[in-house]
Amino acid sequence: MVFGEGGAGTFSDGKLYTLIGDERRHKVFAELAACGAPPEILVSAKPHIGTDNLRRVVPTLRSRIVAAGGEVRFGSGSPT
Repeated sequence: MVFGEGGAGTFSDGKLYTLIGDERRHKVFAELAACGAPPEILVSAKPHIGTDNLRRVVPTLRSRIVAAGGEVRFGSGSPT
């Protein structure tokens, strides 16, 4: 479950904490870069998007999810 869209309310300032051995990170970073994140995240040892960029990247990512048939729900309840 994820809350908020953009920089406000995020638990970090855009730093990407990763499991270095998790092969899924390449796909995730590629998707974030395709949505406007700095391309340096693809090769950086300490990838960082930045809050200012998150405000643009996250809505773009949401649009791609919806275009692919996914669903995004705002205000749909509290965490369990």
